[in-house]
Amino acid sequence: MLVLLLCLLWGGNIVSIKVALAALPPLALAGLRFLFGGGALLCWALGQRVPIRITRQELIPHLINTLLFVLQIGIMNIGVFYTLATRASVLFYVYPFFVALLAHYFLHTEQLTLRKTGGMLLAFGGIVAVFSEKLQMSGVMLGDGAILLSAFLLGAQTIYITRIARTIAPIRIVLWQCFLGVPLFFLLSLWWENGPTGPFSWPVLLAILYQGLIVAGFCYLTWTVLIRDYAPSWVSSFFMSTPLFGVALGALLLGEPLSRNLLLGAVLVATGLYVITRPERQKRGVLAQQKE
Repeated sequence: MLVLLLCLLWGGNIVSIKVALAALPPLALAGLRFLFGGGALLCWALGQRVPIRITRQELIPHLINTLLFVLQIGIMNIGVFYTLATRASVLFYVYPFFVALLAHYFLHTEQLTLRKTGGMLLAFGGIVAVFSEKLQMSGVMLGDGAILLSAFLLGAQTIYITRIARTIAPIRIVLWQCFLGVPLFFLLSLWWENGPTGPFSWPVLLAILYQGLIVAGFCYLTWTVLIRDYAPSWVSSFFMSTPLFGVALGALLLGEPLSRNLLLGAVLVATGLYVITRPERQKRGVLAQQKE
């Protein structure tokens, strides 16, 4: 139930990004989002007296994770700026495709089976269905490509977090990617972007708070804990519903059209992700059971 809640909340993330981009450029929005998210998590950690200081041995893992984090979020926001939220919701949430592929090479417990390969072909068919639809929008192909690249980077970061979360507390991983990432987002924005893209409004403010407090705070911490204690492919199996939530919310809240290709792509991606990450009985235990 907790993972399904995350699916719903993450399904609304791209929609909220699209709303907020009406007033802020992509990198500035990312910095503001994680400023709120990191602040909320810091207050929680201090209230719970959770140690957040990192050791010298943890510095390099935190820097690598932050680099992946900044690249992934920045490229995703740029992609959403150029494409539709409904298309981005389908293309971005193929990231378990990349998790399964990368886990085969970097995690000894995650092997690429015939079933997973079939699921990958279904998900790839969904991507083809979305790309085959030609829209009269400037830069939409650039946006779609950026979204796919961001999905790959999130897959890589998921595998990396799976490894370092076994020795580093999840709250420190999330907090320090915010502490180190927020200044980078703002510096890159000052260097590359030209300031606000439109006036602030209540929907924009609520969208920023949603991304910061709910997605960057609650969702990131919960997800980090889950992939630490459970097999990544098992947890990711529930995320087949996320692109469906994203497409539905994009149509409902933004009024974006639901074309035949888009719906076909969403169904193929969701089905492929379920096949890829369908839990195997021996992988349902927590990490402690795996170690035994």
